[in-house]
Amino acid sequence: IPIGGMRMKIIINADDLGLTKESNYGILKAFERGYVTQTTLIVNSNGSGEGAAIAHNYGFQDKTGLHLNLSEGFPLTDDIKQYSKYVKNGEFCYIPEFMRKESYTKSPLYTYRDSVSSLAFKKEVFALRKELEAQIQRFIAFGFTCRHIDSHCNQLVDLPVWLAVRPLLLRYGFTSIRGIYHSFLSDDIYNHIYATWLQSELQSTGLKHLSYISSIPKYLKNKQRLSGESIIELYVHPVLFDDVLIDNFTGGISLDDNISQLSTYDPFTYFQL
Repeated sequence: IPIGGMRMKIIINADDLGLTKESNYGILKAFERGYVTQTTLIVNSNGSGEGAAIAHNYGFQDKTGLHLNLSEGFPLTDDIKQYSKYVKNGEFCYIPEFMRKESYTKSPLYTYRDSVSSLAFKKEVFALRKELEAQIQRFIAFGFTCRHIDSHCNQLVDLPVWLAVRPLLLRYGFTSIRGIYHSFLSDDIYNHIYATWLQSELQSTGLKHLSYISSIPKYLKNKQRLSGESIIELYVHPVLFDDVLIDNFTGGISLDDNISQLSTYDPFTYFQL
Protein backbone atom coordinates (compact mmCIF):
# COMPACT_ATOMS: atom_id res chain seq x y z
CA ILE A 1 0.00 0.00 0.00
CA PRO A 2 1.79 3.18 -1.09
CA ILE A 3 1.66 5.79 1.66
CA GLY A 4 3.11 9.18 0.83
CA GLY A 5 4.89 7.59 -2.10
CA MET A 6 6.40 4.87 0.09
CA ARG A 7 5.45 1.27 0.75
CA MET A 8 3.86 0.25 4.01
CA LYS A 9 6.31 -1.36 6.42
CA ILE A 10 5.08 -4.65 7.88
CA ILE A 11 6.34 -6.60 10.86
CA ILE A 12 5.32 -10.26 10.77
CA ASN A 13 5.83 -11.86 14.15
CA ALA A 14 5.78 -15.63 14.59
CA ASP A 15 4.14 -16.20 17.97
CA ASP A 16 4.67 -19.29 20.14
CA LEU A 17 8.28 -20.32 19.61
CA GLY A 18 8.88 -22.92 22.32
CA LEU A 19 5.25 -23.99 22.69
CA THR A 20 5.58 -27.36 20.92
CA LYS A 21 7.95 -29.21 18.62
CA GLU A 22 5.57 -28.46 15.74
CA SER A 23 5.61 -24.74 16.45
CA ASN A 24 9.40 -24.71 16.84
CA TYR A 25 9.99 -26.26 13.44
CA GLY A 26 7.13 -24.34 11.86
CA ILE A 27 8.74 -21.07 12.92
CA LEU A 28 12.14 -22.23 11.69
CA LYS A 29 10.57 -23.05 8.31
CA ALA A 30 8.82 -19.66 8.24
CA PHE A 31 12.18 -17.92 8.76
CA GLU A 32 13.82 -20.05 6.08
CA ARG A 33 11.09 -19.10 3.59
CA GLY A 34 11.37 -15.42 4.49
CA TYR A 35 7.82 -15.19 5.78
CA VAL A 36 8.50 -13.62 9.18
CA THR A 37 10.68 -10.82 10.48
CA GLN A 38 10.80 -11.87 14.12
CA THR A 39 9.47 -14.33 16.69
CA THR A 40 8.63 -14.43 20.38
CA LEU A 41 9.57 -17.26 22.75
CA ILE A 42 7.44 -18.97 25.41
CA VAL A 43 9.78 -19.97 28.24
CA ASN A 44 7.56 -22.17 30.45
CA SER A 45 6.56 -25.06 28.22
CA ASN A 46 8.12 -28.41 27.36
CA GLY A 47 9.39 -27.10 24.01
CA SER A 48 11.01 -23.95 25.36
CA GLY A 49 14.58 -25.26 25.52
CA GLU A 50 14.36 -26.67 22.01
CA GLY A 51 12.87 -23.42 20.69
CA ALA A 52 15.64 -21.36 22.28
CA ALA A 53 18.31 -23.68 20.86
CA ILE A 54 16.81 -23.46 17.36
CA ALA A 55 16.85 -19.65 17.50
CA HIS A 56 20.55 -19.65 18.46
CA ASN A 57 21.59 -22.44 16.11
CA TYR A 58 19.86 -20.96 13.08
CA GLY A 59 20.85 -17.36 13.66
CA PHE A 60 17.64 -15.58 14.59
CA GLN A 61 18.38 -15.11 18.28
CA ASP A 62 18.57 -11.32 17.74
CA LYS A 63 15.08 -11.45 16.24
CA THR A 64 13.60 -13.30 19.21
CA GLY A 65 11.53 -11.53 21.85
CA LEU A 66 9.65 -12.78 24.91
CA HIS A 67 6.12 -14.20 24.70
CA LEU A 68 4.73 -14.01 28.24
CA ASN A 69 2.39 -16.91 28.88
CA LEU A 70 -0.28 -17.59 31.50
CA SER A 71 -2.52 -19.78 29.33
CA GLU A 72 -0.66 -23.10 29.13
CA GLY A 73 2.53 -24.69 30.32
CA PHE A 74 3.62 -24.58 33.93
CA PRO A 75 4.17 -21.79 36.49
CA LEU A 76 7.73 -20.90 37.45
CA THR A 77 6.71 -19.52 40.87
CA ASP A 78 4.53 -20.71 43.74
CA ASP A 79 2.33 -17.73 44.71
CA ILE A 80 0.42 -17.73 41.42
CA LYS A 81 -0.64 -21.34 42.03
CA GLN A 82 -3.15 -20.27 44.70
CA TYR A 83 -5.26 -18.57 42.02
CA SER A 84 -7.48 -21.05 40.17
CA LYS A 85 -8.18 -18.27 37.71
CA TYR A 86 -4.62 -18.74 36.45
CA VAL A 87 -3.58 -22.28 37.43
CA LYS A 88 -5.47 -25.59 37.49
CA ASN A 89 -3.93 -29.01 38.12
CA GLY A 90 -0.48 -27.44 38.18
CA GLU A 91 -0.74 -25.85 34.71
CA PHE A 92 -1.68 -22.41 33.46
CA CYS A 93 -5.24 -22.02 32.17
CA TYR A 94 -5.80 -18.26 31.95
CA ILE A 95 -7.78 -16.69 29.11
CA PRO A 96 -8.74 -13.04 29.73
CA GLU A 97 -12.47 -12.34 29.62
CA PHE A 98 -12.12 -10.17 26.54
CA MET A 99 -10.67 -13.15 24.65
CA ARG A 100 -13.40 -15.65 25.58
CA LYS A 101 -16.16 -16.42 23.14
CA GLU A 102 -18.93 -15.67 25.65
CA SER A 103 -17.50 -12.29 26.67
CA TYR A 104 -15.41 -11.32 23.65
CA THR A 105 -14.15 -7.68 23.72
CA LYS A 106 -15.50 -7.15 27.26
CA SER A 107 -13.32 -4.36 28.62
CA PRO A 108 -11.06 -4.99 31.65
CA LEU A 109 -12.36 -1.67 32.95
CA TYR A 110 -15.78 -3.32 33.30
CA THR A 111 -14.38 -6.65 34.55
CA TYR A 112 -12.33 -5.18 37.39
CA ARG A 113 -14.28 -2.02 38.25
CA ASP A 114 -15.46 -3.37 41.62
CA SER A 115 -12.21 -5.02 42.72
CA VAL A 116 -9.34 -2.86 41.52
CA SER A 117 -8.89 -1.05 44.83
CA SER A 118 -9.14 -4.16 47.01
CA LEU A 119 -6.29 -5.80 48.89
CA ALA A 120 -7.04 -9.10 47.15
CA PHE A 121 -6.51 -7.48 43.75
CA LYS A 122 -3.20 -5.98 44.89
CA LYS A 123 -2.04 -9.42 46.10
CA GLU A 124 -3.02 -10.91 42.74
CA VAL A 125 -0.93 -8.30 40.93
CA PHE A 126 2.03 -9.03 43.20
CA ALA A 127 1.78 -12.79 42.53
CA LEU A 128 1.59 -12.09 38.80
CA ARG A 129 4.65 -9.83 38.98
CA LYS A 130 6.72 -12.57 40.62
CA GLU A 131 5.71 -15.05 37.91
CA LEU A 132 6.28 -12.67 35.00
CA GLU A 133 9.68 -11.64 36.37
CA ALA A 134 10.63 -15.32 36.61
CA GLN A 135 9.68 -15.74 32.95
CA ILE A 136 11.81 -12.72 32.02
CA GLN A 137 14.75 -14.14 33.96
CA ARG A 138 14.41 -17.52 32.25
CA PHE A 139 14.36 -15.74 28.88
CA ILE A 140 17.66 -14.09 29.81
CA ALA A 141 19.05 -17.42 31.04
CA PHE A 142 18.27 -18.87 27.60
CA GLY A 143 20.74 -16.34 26.21
CA PHE A 144 18.43 -13.65 24.85
CA THR A 145 18.46 -9.87 25.25
CA CYS A 146 15.37 -8.08 26.56
CA ARG A 147 14.28 -6.16 23.48
CA HIS A 148 10.73 -6.96 22.39
CA ILE A 149 7.90 -8.35 24.53
CA ASP A 150 4.35 -9.56 23.83
CA SER A 151 2.02 -12.16 25.30
CA HIS A 152 -0.14 -15.22 24.75
CA CYS A 153 -3.84 -14.46 24.18
CA ASN A 154 -3.22 -10.71 24.47
CA GLN A 155 -2.72 -11.07 28.23
CA LEU A 156 -0.54 -7.96 28.48
CA VAL A 157 -3.65 -5.91 27.73
CA ASP A 158 -5.52 -7.26 30.76
CA LEU A 159 -5.47 -4.89 33.72
CA PRO A 160 -3.83 -7.02 36.47
CA VAL A 161 -1.22 -8.35 34.03
CA TRP A 162 -0.39 -4.87 32.76
CA LEU A 163 -0.05 -3.49 36.31
CA ALA A 164 2.18 -6.44 37.19
CA VAL A 165 4.48 -6.16 34.18
CA ARG A 166 4.77 -2.40 33.83
CA PRO A 167 7.66 -1.83 36.29
CA LEU A 168 9.46 -4.89 34.89
CA LEU A 169 9.55 -3.42 31.39
CA LEU A 170 11.81 -0.60 32.52
CA ARG A 171 13.74 -2.66 35.05
CA TYR A 172 14.86 -5.12 32.37
CA GLY A 173 15.34 -2.59 29.59
CA PHE A 174 12.78 -3.72 27.01
CA THR A 175 12.65 -1.39 24.03
CA SER A 176 9.45 -2.45 22.21
CA ILE A 177 6.10 -4.01 23.08
CA ARG A 178 3.03 -5.24 21.23
CA GLY A 179 0.41 -2.51 21.34
CA ILE A 180 -3.28 -2.46 22.18
CA TYR A 181 -5.53 -5.32 21.19
CA HIS A 182 -7.39 -3.86 18.21
CA SER A 183 -10.92 -4.65 19.43
CA PHE A 184 -10.48 -2.13 22.21
CA LEU A 185 -10.77 0.58 19.57
CA SER A 186 -14.51 -0.15 19.30
CA ASP A 187 -17.32 2.27 20.15
CA ASP A 188 -18.07 0.59 23.48
CA ILE A 189 -17.56 3.27 26.15
CA TYR A 190 -15.69 0.96 28.53
CA ASN A 191 -13.35 -0.13 25.75
CA HIS A 192 -12.81 3.44 24.62
CA ILE A 193 -11.88 4.65 28.10
CA TYR A 194 -9.66 1.65 28.75
CA ALA A 195 -7.91 1.94 25.38
CA THR A 196 -7.26 5.64 25.97
CA TRP A 197 -5.80 4.93 29.40
CA LEU A 198 -3.70 2.01 28.20
CA GLN A 199 -2.37 4.03 25.27
CA SER A 200 -1.20 6.72 27.70
CA GLU A 201 0.42 4.00 29.82
CA LEU A 202 2.27 2.63 26.79
CA GLN A 203 3.42 6.11 25.84
CA SER A 204 4.70 6.77 29.35
CA THR A 205 6.98 3.72 29.26
CA GLY A 206 8.82 5.06 26.21
CA LEU A 207 8.71 1.60 24.58
CA LYS A 208 8.15 1.49 20.82
CA HIS A 209 4.75 0.11 19.87
CA LEU A 210 2.34 0.16 16.95
CA SER A 211 -1.31 1.13 16.75
CA TYR A 212 -2.43 -1.70 14.45
CA ILE A 213 -1.84 -5.38 15.21
CA SER A 214 -3.84 -8.27 13.76
CA SER A 215 -3.80 -11.60 11.93
CA ILE A 216 -3.23 -11.57 8.17
CA PRO A 217 -6.88 -12.43 7.28
CA LYS A 218 -8.22 -9.67 9.56
CA TYR A 219 -5.77 -7.20 8.06
CA LEU A 220 -6.81 -8.09 4.50
CA LYS A 221 -10.43 -7.49 5.51
CA ASN A 222 -9.70 -4.10 7.11
CA LYS A 223 -6.80 -2.79 5.01
CA GLN A 224 -8.83 -0.10 3.24
CA ARG A 225 -9.22 1.68 6.59
CA LEU A 226 -5.48 1.67 7.29
CA SER A 227 -4.24 4.20 4.76
CA GLY A 228 -2.88 6.36 7.59
CA GLU A 229 -0.64 3.65 9.02
CA SER A 230 3.00 3.55 7.88
CA ILE A 231 4.01 0.50 9.97
CA ILE A 232 1.78 -2.36 11.16
CA GLU A 233 2.33 -5.69 12.91
CA LEU A 234 0.77 -8.94 11.74
CA TYR A 235 1.04 -12.08 13.84
CA VAL A 236 1.14 -15.66 12.62
CA HIS A 237 1.39 -18.96 14.47
CA PRO A 238 3.40 -21.31 12.22
CA VAL A 239 3.28 -25.02 12.91
CA LEU A 240 4.77 -27.80 10.80
CA PHE A 241 2.80 -31.02 10.35
CA ASP A 242 4.09 -33.67 7.92
CA ASP A 243 6.16 -31.00 6.15
CA VAL A 244 3.05 -28.83 5.65
CA LEU A 245 3.36 -25.30 7.08
CA ILE A 246 0.12 -23.93 8.47
CA ASP A 247 -0.95 -20.87 10.44
CA ASN A 248 -2.42 -22.38 13.59
CA PHE A 249 -4.21 -19.12 14.49
CA THR A 250 -6.43 -19.26 11.41
CA GLY A 251 -7.65 -22.82 11.91
CA GLY A 252 -5.13 -24.61 9.77
CA ILE A 253 -4.93 -22.35 6.71
CA SER A 254 -1.69 -22.78 4.80
CA LEU A 255 0.81 -20.13 5.83
CA ASP A 256 2.09 -20.17 2.25
CA ASP A 257 -1.39 -19.12 1.09
CA ASN A 258 -1.71 -16.40 3.72
CA ILE A 259 1.65 -14.88 2.81
CA SER A 260 0.83 -15.22 -0.89
CA GLN A 261 -2.39 -13.23 -0.43
CA LEU A 262 -0.53 -10.57 1.50
CA SER A 263 2.17 -10.27 -1.17
CA THR A 264 -0.33 -10.29 -4.04
CA TYR A 265 -2.53 -7.49 -2.79
CA ASP A 266 -0.07 -5.25 -1.00
CA PRO A 267 3.43 -4.15 -1.96
CA PHE A 268 5.22 -3.90 1.35
CA THR A 269 8.61 -3.72 2.96
CA TYR A 270 9.50 -6.06 5.83
CA PHE A 271 10.42 -4.23 9.00
CA GLN A 272 11.55 -5.03 12.53
CA LEU A 273 11.04 -2.87 15.61
